[in-house]
Amino acid sequence: MARALLVVFLGGAFCMLQRLIPMFIAHRAEIPTKIYIMLTYIPTTVFSTMVVLDIFFWERHFNLDPFLNIKIAASLISAAVAYFTKSLTWTMVIGMLSLAGLMLLAQ
Repeated sequence: MARALLVVFLGGAFCMLQRLIPMFIAHRAEIPTKIYIMLTYIPTTVFSTMVVLDIFFWERHFNLDPFLNIKIAASLISAAVAYFTKSLTWTMVIGMLSLAGLMLLAQ
């Protein structure tokens, strides 16, 4: 038990050091404009990757069939709502309701 706790503690410390050391080294460094612009795209890229993985993987398998993978149908409905209303709130509400309704119909 004590050895497991030591491994967890050392692993956590190692992960923290991997993040803190570059921060302290680059604290006063000037970031070039091109790199700064490139870094602004990281959150969008990560979020879109998470969304795509969630939509196209159904029951642990890659599935493009909208009749088997109901997340695709719900995302298409959400995309249509987003296109016509330009409202994030309506897109989320209709997307969640369509997914819930399709899941109820699939049972």
